Amino acid sequence: MVTGPKGSISARLAATTRILVVEDTLEIAEFLRAYFRANGYQLDHVDPDSAEAALEAARSLAPSVILLDVALRGFSGLDVYRLLLSDEAFDRVPIILVTADTSARLRSVGVARPIDGHVAKPFSIGALAGLVRDLLAAASAGPGVQG
Repeated sequence: MVTGPKGSISARLAATTRILVVEDTLEIAEFLRAYFRANGYQLDHVDPDSAEAALEAARSLAPSVILLDVALRGFSGLDVYRLLLSDEAFDRVPIILVTADTSARLRSVGVARPIDGHVAKPFSIGALAGLVRDLLAAASAGPGVQG
């Protein structure tokens, strides 16, 4: 096992927490990859052409947390969200919606599970990283534990 202080090269090379970013803007995905990699996370990016393709990518990558753009090219990230929630493999995987839409419609997307978190574009990387960290800690604490 490689150890080292947070942010050190050895810690970054030993990244074990996988973040999946479902995003159609390459610049945003690359920015997130650089930031989270520098902070000890592995980040995978997909720019799917359908909600089903996004679900398949999530199944194959088995992320610890998912950052999901709501306004994807040609389809809605909310469709991806509903598919993820219908798959029990993602029951304990936090999903953060990333959106320019700050309306109340995100609070009620027609699913039983409440939204784990959302950030509005343009977002603060510090706030997003804090949300990722908090949701991962809550997910690892187990069911019934409030974060």
